[in-house]
Order: sequence, then C-alpha cells, then structure tokens
Amino acid sequence: MSQLKDSAILVLSNLANKFFRFSRQLILAFFLGVSGEVDLLLVAQILPTIFLSIVGGAGGETLVTLIKNDKVDLRVAGLFMAFLQLVSLLFLATFFGLFHFLTDIFALEPGQSRQYAELSWILLFNVFPGVIVSVATPLLYLNKNYKYYAITTIVSEVVGLGAIFLLVPLKGILAFPLGTLVTSLLNMFLFLGRLQLDFKIFLRPGEWRELGGQLKSIFTRMGIVSGQTLVNYLGTFWDRSFGVRFLHEGYLSALNYATTLFELPNLVYNKSIGTTTYINQLKYSQDSKSKFEDYSRKIFKLTAVTAMVGQLLFVVLAPAFIIILYRRGKFDNDSVAGTLVILEILAMGLAPTVLLLFGSRMLYALQSFKQVFGAVFFRILIKISLITTLISVVPNILPISTTLTAYFAFIYVFVVVARITGIRFLSPGFLLAFAALLLLNLLAVFLNSHYFEYYLDAPIALIVIFAALVALLGGLGLWIFASKSGFLAILKKN
Repeated sequence: MSQLKDSAILVLSNLANKFFRFSRQLILAFFLGVSGEVDLLLVAQILPTIFLSIVGGAGGETLVTLIKNDKVDLRVAGLFMAFLQLVSLLFLATFFGLFHFLTDIFALEPGQSRQYAELSWILLFNVFPGVIVSVATPLLYLNKNYKYYAITTIVSEVVGLGAIFLLVPLKGILAFPLGTLVTSLLNMFLFLGRLQLDFKIFLRPGEWRELGGQLKSIFTRMGIVSGQTLVNYLGTFWDRSFGVRFLHEGYLSALNYATTLFELPNLVYNKSIGTTTYINQLKYSQDSKSKFEDYSRKIFKLTAVTAMVGQLLFVVLAPAFIIILYRRGKFDNDSVAGTLVILEILAMGLAPTVLLLFGSRMLYALQSFKQVFGAVFFRILIKISLITTLISVVPNILPISTTLTAYFAFIYVFVVVARITGIRFLSPGFLLAFAALLLLNLLAVFLNSHYFEYYLDAPIALIVIFAALVALLGGLGLWIFASKSGFLAILKKN
C-alpha cells in the first residue's frame, strides 16, 4: 500500500509539473507568438539542455544505482556534486570560447548574436543549480522523500511561472529563461536543505583519496549511460540548428508549439498504461515465458487500437487544439495555419511512437538493451540524413523526418521482438489496418484544410463543444471495445 501511495504521489506531482511547464508554452505563445525571438530561445536552449541531461540526469541515475548496490558510500554524493560544478564551469568556458563558431553554425545576424548571448548567459548559469537538482532528485527518492519532492517541485514551478508573468512585460523573451533559473535555484536550496549533504568534504583532500576509487567508478559508468542520452538529443540539435539556418523566421517556434501538443498523449500513455504494462512484463518475464507472451499479445492489441484511434482523433481535432489552447495575444490566425501543418504531420506518427515505446520496454524487460539502442541510433542517423539532404527542397522536412523515422524505428523494434520471442505482432492484417489509418489521416488533413476558414470564424465555445463531442465518442468507442473484448478485465486484474 505504501508503494502504491508513493507511486501515486510521484505520478500526480510529475503531471502537475508538466502542466506548469505547458503553461509556460501558453504564456510564450500569448506574448511572443510565432516569431524569430522564440526561435532564438529554442536555439539557445539546445546545448545547456544536452549538458544537463548528460551530466545531471545520467549522473544522478548512476550515483543512486551504485549507492543501492552498496558500491559507493553516500558521503561521495557531496563530493560528486562539487566536481560536477567544476565540470559545469568548464562547459561554460568552452561554450563562450566557441561562441563565434556557434553563431556561424546557426547563421545568426549581429543583432541576433547579441540576443543569443543574453539568453545563453542565463541558461548557462542555470546549469549550476540544474545539475545539483538533477542529481539530488533520485537521492530524495532513495530516502523515500516523495511527498517532500512533490510539494517542493510544485511550489518551485508555481514561483517560476509567477516570475515569468512579472518579468515578461519588462524583459520580453528573457523572462522565460529567468523563470527557469528561479525554479532551479529554489529547487536546489530546498533539496539540499532536506538532504544535508557534506560539501565541506571537497575541502578535505585526504578524503578525496579515500573516495577517489568510488568517484572514478561513478564517472566511468556515467559515461556509458550518457551515450544513449547524447544520441537521443542529436536529432533535436539537428532540427534546431538546420531550422534556424535554412527555414523562415518563426518556423522553429511553430514546430515547438506543435511538438509540445504532440507530446501530451505520449505523456499520458507513458504515465499510465505504459508504466503498468512494463512493470507487469518485467514480472512475467521472470516468472513464465507463456504468461509473458500471452500478456504482451493482449496488451499490444489494446495499445495498438487505442493508439490508432487516438492518432485519427488527433489529426481530426488538430485545428481545434491549436485554436483552443494557443490562439490569443500574439498567436494570430497566420500562426494557427503554420502550426497546424506541422502538428498534422507529427500527429500522423502518434500510433508508431506509442507502439515504439511499448516495443522498447518489452525489449528492456527481456534485457535486450543493445537492440533498443540500435533502434534509437539508426533512427537518429536516418533523421539527420533526411534533414541534411532535403531541408532546402522540402520545407517541412523537420516534422516529416520525425514521423517517418518513428515508423522505421517501430517496425525495426517489432522485427527484433519477433526474432527474440517468436511473436509476430506485425501481421498482414495489422499492417493493412495501419495503411487504412494513414488514408483516413490524409482524408482528415484534406477536410481540415477545406474547413479551415470555418474554424477560424467559429466561436471558441462551439469549437470546444465540437472537440469534446468527438473526443467523447472516440473514448466511448474504445471503452466499449475494451469491455467487449475482455481487455478491461485484464487491466483491472493487473
């Protein structure tokens, strides 16, 4: 019961934090819309975000894993964080040493370079508290401080959101990285106040020698974990660097708003059925091969039907989502039109993206980590190749490459699953259903284009009612399917 309660606290707090971060996107759209300034913010975020994920995210995960396995002493946590601050300082110096090289890569004008430098200063300063927060988070989990983590992160997100509201009329685009910095600093002080780590150990060289072997093992393992993270972010780096260089001003910001919407259903799946399915697959894989295969077949069918219906609904309702959530302030009808095309392309990859997550976690449950990494690596490689060769002739190659490579990776993963388990998920009937889905998606895109002006002129209340009715009908259909086919009973049982 305690574990269930802790899991519920974490899920709810993470969903709340995601909501507050999505609210930042709504504020960004309201005050700045689809613009070159937002493009610059997205470009300035790339390298600090990659660094935080590689150093902070991988560092925290590695540290806690080794502490759990009694391979390192908890005392090393303070020393490890102190060393990561030195690594962050080195990153800061390297970034500004390469500043002119980066502005050449992004093809920034002199005025843009100045604003890029201002944004980068704030985001790079955020790296210092951000690294500590990333490492401290799993330490709080280790100490069962779930409720404390939930409360403090929600408070920090609310304060950061408030800071953005107060600063945006004065500082414009700079308010958004400043709000992120406020959130990180508050989290850092609250987390460290709870953990009470010994940072003075950094000033005692004698203890460095005692803990040197443990520190070395953390950094060695961290390097291995960071590899896949770096590969994952290469696609984002290519998107933004080529987008700001070759595409029209504002394209990256439209892509950002569309991507934020596209990620919402993936988040819902990941935090609900996706997580419970993985836990059950992990249990069955250690218990009984037949149970594992039977459970996986049934859940795959339910997931596939849900994802395919969800994809169709997402494409149909794409104009409604953008108008309801974004169209206000600086986000005008032209912004709606530009964002809609991108969202429709991304939405046509919703089902393979969800099923790719299902297949990847199935391989994780079977301890087939290299195969998952292979899928990620080849997906990014194909994406980079498509963007590099086609960006000058295919205007929407960024979202197109994301969707096409989702299909590639999804098929690749399930071919590997079939080879390992003998289960053929990709039957001819399933592939035929997918082809029919794509045809329906194209029809929906045509209808969206045909009735686009009606959407723009319709009262917002009418659009909300229409979207709610379509979503309700889709959800009701899925509920009936799950009940009649017995899948609902399986979910309740597990």
